[in-house]
Amino acid sequence: MVIGILTCAGKSSRFINSDFDKPKQLSLLYDKPLFAWSLSIFLGMEYIDEIYITVSKTIKQDIVNYLNDNLSDSAQHKVKLVNGGNTRQESVKLALDEIAKNQQKDFVIIHDTARPFVSRKVVDEVYHSLKAYSAAVASLKVVDTLKKVDGNRVEYIDRSNCYLIQTPQGFHFKTLYDSHLKAVDDSLEFTDDGSLVENYGVKVFLASGSILNFKITYSEEFILACEIASNLHKTTC
Repeated sequence: MVIGILTCAGKSSRFINSDFDKPKQLSLLYDKPLFAWSLSIFLGMEYIDEIYITVSKTIKQDIVNYLNDNLSDSAQHKVKLVNGGNTRQESVKLALDEIAKNQQKDFVIIHDTARPFVSRKVVDEVYHSLKAYSAAVASLKVVDTLKKVDGNRVEYIDRSNCYLIQTPQGFHFKTLYDSHLKAVDDSLEFTDDGSLVENYGVKVFLASGSILNFKITYSEEFILACEIASNLHKTTC
């Protein structure tokens, strides 16, 4: 069984958009809320059997209303909501706790809904990599010049072996869950699940990501996303 986790419980404290009186996850991106773009892709992946969405209590009812109004009965049956935690890591752990109750759970694929333009191809790249690796993450080779600044000291960093890490990130369920349990015991916090499992000796494969699969953190990125979404709509009409 392949299970998707969509993280949608963030506080979006760095996102300020005066045009919307809603949290980032619910802000309309062309014709649907931000979180729904990733959900549409995951619902279209035939090998994903269930989808868990981590949500904050403040937006949970809005998410429920959207699902009831826009998804078919069969799609609604695949989607489950999980109350998120205080951090992304805690939210994922809470979703894993629920998944652990299932008898069958082979792979889990995690994606941040703040990356609305994830493609089927990128999800496929991560999923198929799990046939050979215990963990795989979407990634992009760095093309910009990198500098490390420490006070007045500026150090050039060789970018030839540097990568930007994205989501989706896929794992064998036991590998990820065991690592999360250890992180709780060790009181360690990580910004993504790939880094978490690597800390416990798991080799992570770098699958191909996409330049369009960027994360919306600030309102300026949302403005860019609106332009892209509009153009994507025109292209597919």
